Amino acid sequence: MKKIFKIIPILLFPLLLTSCNLFKPATNSNSETTSVDPTSAATTDVDGVSISIEGSTQATIGETIKLVLNMSDVSMIPTTITWSTSNSSILARGTPNKNDHSCTFTGASEGSATVTAKGKLKNTERTPFEITFDVSVSKPALTGIKLNITEKTLGYDKTLNLTASPLPSAADLPDINWSTSNASAGTLSATTGATVTFTAGSSDTNTVITAKTSDNAFSATCNINVQAISLDAYTLLFYVCGSSLESGSDYSDYGYDPETNPMGCATSDIAEILSTNGQPEGVNIVLICGGSESWKNTKIKAHQDKLSYWHVENKNLVWDKDESLANMGASSTLQSFLEYGFEHYAAEKYGLFMWNHGGAMNGCCYDELFGNDSLLNSEVYNAVTTARSNQGISEKLEFIAYDACLMAVQDVAEYNSYNFNYMISSQETEWDGGYDYDAWLPTLYANPTGVNTVTLLTKIADTFMDYFESAGYHDQTQSVYDLGKIATYKSAFESLASGLNSLVTNSTKLSTLKSAVKAAKTYGGGSYYVYDAIDALDRIANKSDFSSLSSQITTVKNALTNSTGGFVVYNRCGSKTGIVGSCGLNIYCPSYGSKSSYLSQSHFTSWADLIYKY
Repeated sequence: MKKIFKIIPILLFPLLLTSCNLFKPATNSNSETTSVDPTSAATTDVDGVSISIEGSTQATIGETIKLVLNMSDVSMIPTTITWSTSNSSILARGTPNKNDHSCTFTGASEGSATVTAKGKLKNTERTPFEITFDVSVSKPALTGIKLNITEKTLGYDKTLNLTASPLPSAADLPDINWSTSNASAGTLSATTGATVTFTAGSSDTNTVITAKTSDNAFSATCNINVQAISLDAYTLLFYVCGSSLESGSDYSDYGYDPETNPMGCATSDIAEILSTNGQPEGVNIVLICGGSESWKNTKIKAHQDKLSYWHVENKNLVWDKDESLANMGASSTLQSFLEYGFEHYAAEKYGLFMWNHGGAMNGCCYDELFGNDSLLNSEVYNAVTTARSNQGISEKLEFIAYDACLMAVQDVAEYNSYNFNYMISSQETEWDGGYDYDAWLPTLYANPTGVNTVTLLTKIADTFMDYFESAGYHDQTQSVYDLGKIATYKSAFESLASGLNSLVTNSTKLSTLKSAVKAAKTYGGGSYYVYDAIDALDRIANKSDFSSLSSQITTVKNALTNSTGGFVVYNRCGSKTGIVGSCGLNIYCPSYGSKSSYLSQSHFTSWADLIYKY
């Protein structure tokens, strides 16, 4: 096996957000309308040439208007006219049209903005001109309402959140009244408001939930079928963003080419899943595949111009459906996949696998068909939260697994704690093979209803580590987290960060703190600014400037480590010098301003405030 990381090469930094998972692609029903009939004009006179802008002085949010520049002497109209808007957050500029000397502008929010057109006349003097035109933007009138769900089969005693929204989306939502056609089907949490929760009863029946504006002008409905639903034991959801790990687009030096010789890392891992014997009736394996220029797997390759959905049955990859190609680095794509899995493969427990490059706070699942856009912490959170709400999944999902590099960061774990019970990930970059699927899947297959989650995730970690250790690669790491315990760690860490902040009162102490953190074990070659948490804490504790915080540092360490009941319940690291002793968790500490932007993806606000002092 060639030694390649699940990470986009550092050489691509100037062009791309870096990533990691080395080696191992909608139309608004309220579409914009374009106003072309001029309703007003602004005029000015330059060197005897009358210049005007004609068009609508009003627009609604989401509406596009067209403004046209005219001159009394058309021979004076320049080839290039510069159009601008005084406030793009109110009125956004579109694309100028040189043929008819026009430009489109779209209403973005309520307010007023001034459009300016500049240029130079085509006279001998090339006389400059400038003309302005004022446009006011208002909210559109309400034309209807819609519900987030229009039809749903709901199990006994399950809940479903229903939300009404205005049409068009920029319109004001009036007061909403809710009702049910069959009170015996279940109960509504409220009869008014934008959002209500329906709780199903315990008998087979149907009901229609109606949302209606308070003036009775508009309404929308959701048909709910309440029935007993037999849940499978486990559904594993694989979000397979193939990217360059599948196509080989970034690895031509190794002989890979998207057209003639795809690298096929995703294909290899899918093959491991398909080769595993004994898949029981109650275990579903569901995949979405995309994000790559090409695929080595012939079945997926036939659908590579789409997002393709699959499931595993009798050791075969079975096609479910295609969707239009969409960005797998977008929250909406992950949400759609999860909702599909929840609806069609309902189970007592769910495990989500994020397969692709990973880049710590830079995110994971980099879609090479969409500029290597990735899923940030908040995007994963929003996707899972919304999908659970829309599908009535009140319980947290059992685990999230990152078959990707560098995702064992405290901020990643904390964000996931709101939607998952457990998490497994790597502090360090992963080699191309990723998880050893055919080595740990038998553990789940043997006892899907009774398998202990920590036991299962430990098996994933151990089989991964065993494989690479036996192959001579001793620099790998894996960590398993009990996310239910992270709140205690976060509280302790934030208290410590506040204490550090109060002590860092001058540049000398700031330099002392920085040198302590930067001397700690780092991962991903140091380019991702992630450091081993325990090593960093120990180095801070050894600085006399911070000796008064020794007890707080001990509290943080106890809330982290397995031996003291911390939330890192299992971790393992390779035998390579510099890796032994990894604690199982990284902290994020960027060195310069541009990387501090990722602190927006952190709920560790006191730590972020401290870092901003850098």
